[in-house]
Amino acid sequence: MLSCDGVSHTEAGRPILSDLALSVAPGEVVGLIGLHGSGKSAALNIIVGRLRPNHGTVRLDGKEINSLPLWVRSRRGIAYLPEGPALIGGLTVEENLLVAARAMPNAKEAVRTVMDDLSLASLAAVKASALGIRERRTVEVARVFVLAPKVVVMDEPFSGLDEAAIDFIKGTIRELARRGVGVLVADPVGHSVVPVCDRVVILESGRVVVEGCAEVIWNSPDVRKRFPDVSNDRSKGSD
Repeated sequence: MLSCDGVSHTEAGRPILSDLALSVAPGEVVGLIGLHGSGKSAALNIIVGRLRPNHGTVRLDGKEINSLPLWVRSRRGIAYLPEGPALIGGLTVEENLLVAARAMPNAKEAVRTVMDDLSLASLAAVKASALGIRERRTVEVARVFVLAPKVVVMDEPFSGLDEAAIDFIKGTIRELARRGVGVLVADPVGHSVVPVCDRVVILESGRVVVEGCAEVIWNSPDVRKRFPDVSNDRSKGSD
């Protein structure tokens, strides 16, 4: 279980995030939705260890992790899939996965298994810098599976992808949840992410303004009026 309790953050005296309460249970998919400037990025950075909150507590399995850096949180079970490139361009696909798995027992075996599962064996010797956007995203997802995490934090995983790649990411999210992994998916709009979520949290100006069951929020007239992008045509994000 990942949880945030009363988490707040300020920059140059300006509140960026105020009293955030959020939780992600094993096997649960939670959508964190907010336009740029909503505090979404600060929330993710605090959760994964790139930023420390001014107030409040982040916990993993009931233990406070506020002071732990990103790499320690990763080893304890929080995997992070950033919006931007997460691979080392000068390394091959297999080398990138081995770097991610270096602290794990039977790393080579784990990497081979994940590469077979995601049909990446033919790309094993290809440099990451030579990959197309869909291939790169697939390898970045493979890094997540290799880590065998308890929780995965995804920052705008659908950004820049075509419909086929979006469907692949959605399938990945469902598979992680099926394996009992908690998934926190951040996105500025909701038409892709809401259909795969159990719950949705909407941020505005650093505060949670709507939270609840994804299906209920999706069909809420108030949400449709205030956040039209969140309740966009469901056919764009459903399957």
